[in-house]
Amino acid sequence: MNIQSDSTHRFRKVPHIGGGFTLLECAIALAIMTAGLTALFGVLPVALSSSRKAMDTTCRSNIGRQIASEYERLPFDTIDTTGQVKYFSDQGLEVPLEANARFRVLYRAETNASLFGTVNNSIKPVIIQIFLAFGPTNQGPLSTVTTLVADNGIRASNSQ
Repeated sequence: MNIQSDSTHRFRKVPHIGGGFTLLECAIALAIMTAGLTALFGVLPVALSSSRKAMDTTCRSNIGRQIASEYERLPFDTIDTTGQVKYFSDQGLEVPLEANARFRVLYRAETNASLFGTVNNSIKPVIIQIFLAFGPTNQGPLSTVTTLVADNGIRASNSQ
């Protein structure tokens, strides 16, 4: 309670109106908020990096699945065993130009599969290698997917 002197030198009590914060309380609140924001901004780059890696992994998986399904729809006797290249965006969509791509995909089918030591002519392995479209050329693939394409009974002569 504040005490104030009047003209007769008697002291009287003045009521305190307590609606504000002291300077010390404001300084402590500001320090706590600064510490919290510093911690938040320190974790943000790690979270963004992890999110980007997860998106890339999902995208690469979808690209591998897309190419494998293209091979499964082809007539079995027309599956080409020479290597091919396609380019994909960061959304997993095929793009015509390398300049717009995030991923470069090399894929090829083998002539036949050897399972358990025996050659099986009704299965062709498809090897899909996914690289960054831009980056060091001596770097290996980001991921490699190998899938087996079974003879679907469709022949080029039957599909017309």
